[in-house]
Amino acid sequence: MFDNLRVLLTGASLDARNLLRTTLYLNSYDDIDEIIAIYRERLPEPYPARVTLQVAGLPLDVRVQIEALLETSTVAG
Repeated sequence: MFDNLRVLLTGASLDARNLLRTTLYLNSYDDIDEIIAIYRERLPEPYPARVTLQVAGLPLDVRVQIEALLETSTVAG
């Protein structure tokens, strides 16, 4: 899941530092420890805000889906 996110960010000339918030949709909270470990491994500090929700099902029977809110511009001061 984070590999796909990285590809999308790179394609937009962005990186994980542009992440402001992620929403993680999980089929089961049984996966939460693994997901948090991957989150910490793949994203730089300070980590973006995170919302985590358990849902009844996800498309294509995936275990996790990520929604990301990004900062795409810099305001000159």
